[in-house]
Amino acid sequence: MQVFINYVSDGLGNNLNAYVPKLAEEALYATILYNVCKNRRDVDGGTKQFYKRDAYVKTRNAKIRLQNLKLDEIVQVFRGQSKWIKH
Repeated sequence: MQVFINYVSDGLGNNLNAYVPKLAEEALYATILYNVCKNRRDVDGGTKQFYKRDAYVKTRNAKIRLQNLKLDEIVQVFRGQSKWIKH
């Protein structure tokens, strides 16, 4: 099994093709680790619960940090693209 992850950006660079924000990188890795761990038989239940909680916490923190966007920043990002924004 191969997993390919593209470059992760924090939004500060000029690369418009970044797929995953850097803030969500840890959450992505934790979720992958949990999903791999939960399908294995040689991992005990306590370890699975730890990885499950860790993935949940990191995902929740990433969502909270990513939702802290301002309207002016969103308009600046979408300006010049084929999006209609009224503000």
